[in-house]
Amino acid sequence: MRIAAAALAIAVFAWSAAHAAPNCNAAAVTQYDMDMCAGQDFKKADDALNALYRKMLPRYNATDQGLLKDAERKWVAWRDAECAFDTNLSMGGTMHPMVETMCQTEMTKARVKELEAQLKCTDGDTSCNPPDK
Repeated sequence: MRIAAAALAIAVFAWSAAHAAPNCNAAAVTQYDMDMCAGQDFKKADDALNALYRKMLPRYNATDQGLLKDAERKWVAWRDAECAFDTNLSMGGTMHPMVETMCQTEMTKARVKELEAQLKCTDGDTSCNPPDK
């Protein structure tokens, strides 16, 4: 019984060490580490987009809120489809999830910049929809 418990403890420790969060500030070495770092980068970009969206929404009237919600749903679908197309050559390879996530991250960062510019829109600018508030 003690031997089985010790073996289990060693196995859990080994698994934990092998699957610890990588240091993404250093050069990631394994594909697992690179995937994890790409995922962390995407989460940061997606969190920034969601925070900006939540900031924008109450600044518009009900009609514009509906249009913004629709635009964002369609934008996410377009981003994902565009990245699937752009990264198709790596499909089936071990690096594909990382490459696709990196594409989504860059597109999400670009969308944040677009929406930040939207918040700065002023009355009379016909290239954007100025907030009501």
